[in-house]
Amino acid sequence: MNRLLSLNDLAIGYHPAKRLGLLASDHSGRWRTIAKALTLELNPGELVCLLGPNGSGKSTLMRTMSGIQPPLAGRIEILGQSITKMSPKDIALNLSIVLTDRILIGNLSVYALVALGRSPYTGWMGRLSEEDEAIVQEAIEITGTTDFVNSHISDLSDGERQKVMIARALAQDTPIILLDEPTAFLDLPNRIEIIQLLRKLTHQKGKSILMSTHELDLALQAADKIWLMQENRSARKDCKSKLLAGLPEELILNGQFEEAFAREGFLFDRQTGSFQIHHQTCGEIGLIGEGTLAFWTKRALERLGYQVLQNQRMFPRVEILHKSGTDLWRYISSEDSQPQDNITITELIVAMQPKR
Repeated sequence: MNRLLSLNDLAIGYHPAKRLGLLASDHSGRWRTIAKALTLELNPGELVCLLGPNGSGKSTLMRTMSGIQPPLAGRIEILGQSITKMSPKDIALNLSIVLTDRILIGNLSVYALVALGRSPYTGWMGRLSEEDEAIVQEAIEITGTTDFVNSHISDLSDGERQKVMIARALAQDTPIILLDEPTAFLDLPNRIEIIQLLRKLTHQKGKSILMSTHELDLALQAADKIWLMQENRSARKDCKSKLLAGLPEELILNGQFEEAFAREGFLFDRQTGSFQIHHQTCGEIGLIGEGTLAFWTKRALERLGYQVLQNQRMFPRVEILHKSGTDLWRYISSEDSQPQDNITITELIVAMQPKR
């Protein structure tokens, strides 16, 4: 497989003063290293999700890969050529990027902004050809921005504006697309829609897409590979993050995924691929039952503070029954108590509350 973009012994970081806009463009002074010795690649037809805790360096890596800020060491190559030796136009013909920064665009219409994606081909003052207009129209249609294509950017919601910025990147028609938190302002249906769109672009059009995201559950389901920014706990203090890469399933099974997000108060469940809040335990309870009803009943009992022991005939316990076409939750508090049958989880939880 021919790699489109590769990192070779790359080191990334930032200058604290430059983050505040206080550093001149000569890049003088001491830069702070976030991660180093990064050797990775993006291949055609792959959707790669960049994950990691806040402050781990995801945005810095995105900006460095796109040439917005310089690498501290190492090389970034597009089709085997170092981006430091490529002109801005050559980079723009091969790589497009969508950042989370709020951009002051002025009084542009949606169509005009998406059409700016064609500027590497036409020049800033160039006229769109029929082919350019067809590409712009396709980008608008597949991102679902047709309904407000004639609106001004300033009139759009954050979610609508984000979809327009993605459409602009698609109109740029590059083999590599980098997206920094592209679903940050979208509701769940639109987040899923964008993820499905990105998978379509990789698997049907051979695009190489890297997106950073906090949508851990969607990333684990959709990504062909995961790049995982993880705290560097080695003795050296000059580099705070390291970058791991692999299949989502591999990173989960070897424990590296949960280690990257380990915090007090919640845990990662390898069986379900989701994070669970750690509730203070008030005691143990048995749960008799299987399937979907048992899964969500367990969730409800854990939220009450119980440690749930499944298929344990102990006291107290909850039994999930199916009688006369109706699901029942039977609660037995002790060996001497009368069983209480409840037809909903709500009734079960009320029955389990201490009497006042």
